[in-house]
Amino acid sequence: MLALSIAFLLAGCATVQDFGGHRVLVRVTSDPPGAPILVQGTQEGRTPAYVEVRRASSNSISLLTADGPKDVQIDSKYRWSTSFFGNLVFLTYAPIGWIVDLISGAAWDPEDPPTVLVRLTPEEIQAAKAEDRGRMAVIAPPQAATLPVSDAAGEALEEYLKREQVPIESFRSTLPSFISNGYDFDGRPDEQKLRSIYRLIGATHVYESTVDQMGDQWRVRATPVEVRSGINGEPVEVTFKADNSYFETLASLGWWSRVFPNAIGFEFANEYLAFTERDTHGNEKTYDFSAVDGTTFWDNVAQILSSVSLSNIPPRREGSSGRWRLQFVPSFYFSRKKFRLSGEDLDPSIRVVYQRTLLGGGYGPEVGWQKSRHYIYLNLIPVFTWTEIKWPSGPGERSETATSLTYQSELGYSFQFTDEWSISVFSTTITENESLWRKVLPSQVQDAQVLRSGMNLSIVGLSVAYRWEPPLTWRR
Repeated sequence: MLALSIAFLLAGCATVQDFGGHRVLVRVTSDPPGAPILVQGTQEGRTPAYVEVRRASSNSISLLTADGPKDVQIDSKYRWSTSFFGNLVFLTYAPIGWIVDLISGAAWDPEDPPTVLVRLTPEEIQAAKAEDRGRMAVIAPPQAATLPVSDAAGEALEEYLKREQVPIESFRSTLPSFISNGYDFDGRPDEQKLRSIYRLIGATHVYESTVDQMGDQWRVRATPVEVRSGINGEPVEVTFKADNSYFETLASLGWWSRVFPNAIGFEFANEYLAFTERDTHGNEKTYDFSAVDGTTFWDNVAQILSSVSLSNIPPRREGSSGRWRLQFVPSFYFSRKKFRLSGEDLDPSIRVVYQRTLLGGGYGPEVGWQKSRHYIYLNLIPVFTWTEIKWPSGPGERSETATSLTYQSELGYSFQFTDEWSISVFSTTITENESLWRKVLPSQVQDAQVLRSGMNLSIVGLSVAYRWEPPLTWRR
């Protein structure tokens, strides 16, 4: 038990939370700029620049000046949230985590040192000018309600900046560098990730922007950030309109467009219907319904329609970094199946064929882990259902209908192998309307001493879906 507790403790401390990332980037600046930076005797560029140092209570680097090497002290602050409180939840074992973090250095966050006043030799000044490539800007993914709107905003902003004679890289050419480091249309990474992106791209300025809906058009508000200093420049605004009717009606709804289906799928699945009852002595028994193939043309049509699903599949970019997602998703469900109550101990007269039609829809939370085009998810969605059950009774047929508010839970894995097509494996459980089945099976499997405990529908299968959301074509 002690070993298990320590393992959980270490999993929560800052040392493990960093996943080996015990080096961080700090911004080193000098006045005037252009001083060579030495880290452990190796030159790591010229000021201003981002330099990688280890997490520790203090670090030092050097700048080469006309007066010789000049040491620069890099102070650190204690990570109260990650290290102290992250370990405090383990109560008596917290000191172990605190000690581990202090030894590994994970307890510290190095801070940017202040600007250093230096004197440079004429040779270093000339070398710095020769290495200066001049201004070059890139466009970060605009923050928008949907991916197509974000991409269109990036292209519109690029066109505007080129028209204004701003040296700018193509939005599409630098986009993979952003999304592979967790910067996409629906979220920005933390400061350390941003610095890694800036150093990777090598631009002098990054345009960060947000997109707002204004009637029948979108407005892009962009601010250039000077990479080396972190100073914001003069913001600009660009507007554009959708050039097709699809986005005029759907994408213009912004965040609410996620409620509406954007994908149609075909499911290859098996349904298992069962109810469990418990008597007053605690004895429990489960009664299973086995599926029965349809015998008529309309039975087959209903079977095909039951295999069709509507859903809203969020976009998944190739190369995007792994991250947790919490989102709200819609669920639409139709099923018309025939079942026979099975069980050798049941009266043969009640082992008839029951036709159950279920129509439902809902909207609820889903948590998942997404990396590139892979997605593992779990959702729990409140669902409003309408159910009809028909079964033979005497010379004729009886039926019962009911509506109810129940819930659906689904665990699955999805792989989007193109922008349009995806394949999923899933296991779904839907709580059936128990009161309705009480009416259908009043005295057949229940006596005065039996207390019913639950009725569930389980679906296990594979789904192939087509996502029909096209790119947004736009105009100024």
